[in-house]
Amino acid sequence: MQNRLGRIFNPKTGRTVMLAFDHGYFQGANPGLERIDVKIMPLAPYADTLMLTRGILRS
Repeated sequence: MQNRLGRIFNPKTGRTVMLAFDHGYFQGANPGLERIDVKIMPLAPYADTLMLTRGILRS
């Protein structure tokens, strides 16, 4: 587990920015998030970690 956490946290700062878009798995479809490529992917370069489901990854 420690090895995985080492890849998530920025070694210089010890901090991380996590971008979670797995809400549909728990809450059902969310209006406005039908097009992940348009809404969320522009933010991806600013995140250290992406939390998503396989379905989102495939879409």
